[in-house]
Amino acid sequence: MDRKKELKMQYKQMKPEMGIIMVRAKSGNKYFLQGTQNLKGFINRTKF
Repeated sequence: MDRKKELKMQYKQMKPEMGIIMVRAKSGNKYFLQGTQNLKGFINRTKF
């Protein structure tokens, strides 16, 4: 039981990578620029 609490507390203290992502269209000069606090999550959500 203590191990679960320890893992939960460790997860809450984790800080995700922050960053800026740019998605650019292959044709034309259009692009989407976004700043996010969870870069890996945003990339995963965008790919899905």
